[in-house]
Amino acid sequence: MTRKSKGGFGDLPGFKRLGSRRKPYRRPVREGTTEKAFLLRMKTFRPDSQWWKQNGRGHAARPDRMGLLAARLQCFIEFKRVGEFPTPAQQTELDGLEALNFPVAACDTVEQAVRFVQDVECGGPMKPWRRRWEN
Repeated sequence: MTRKSKGGFGDLPGFKRLGSRRKPYRRPVREGTTEKAFLLRMKTFRPDSQWWKQNGRGHAARPDRMGLLAARLQCFIEFKRVGEFPTPAQQTELDGLEALNFPVAACDTVEQAVRFVQDVECGGPMKPWRRRWEN
């Protein structure tokens, strides 16, 4: 019985075929994936809240979502990919909303966004979004 050759050095005498040394490719988590997972979690745990999409034509710098929570609370969340930072236009927009005393956050994980919403609902003093982002 003959074996089909797969090519390469593994078929030559004296050479051993080694397993693949490459790490499997893992796609980075996209911003939209994080945003959808957050919305699903909010729909499950906070069904009375509403999350409106903010950016569109002419509004590229606006935060991704505006949250309308119980007790007339509003907050804004900018979702980013892991390791990315808001663009300068987004930073200006977030700073402007924060100057108007709106709770603002830039989040790259669902857990960060949920923690931010819980902090907003508790009503305690909020750190500026830049300080929260760095920690």
